[in-house]
Amino acid sequence: MRRADIRPEPQQRVLTFHFDAAPHRFGSQYRALEPEPITGNVWEAGRRQTAVVLGVSFATAERVLLNTRHAARPDRPARSEWIRGLELITRPVRRK
Repeated sequence: MRRADIRPEPQQRVLTFHFDAAPHRFGSQYRALEPEPITGNVWEAGRRQTAVVLGVSFATAERVLLNTRHAARPDRPARSEWIRGLELITRPVRRK
């Protein structure tokens, strides 16, 4: 195979956001009690017949705190809550 024959993969869009929180909220294995900057990312991780699967991750500068998935349904709202107070809700787009 020649380099010119390799087709680039489509650019994946990643939603990135930042907030401050104590990492111990993500689990007792994280000992830091003081708030630290946390980066969240959401991306399309796959598709099922009944949903679009979103990848979701949260990390500090030093470690990944959570790396999971959320199934976004096209026909009704979907909700995932991995730790108390941190939830992802997706809703279908209404078409006129």
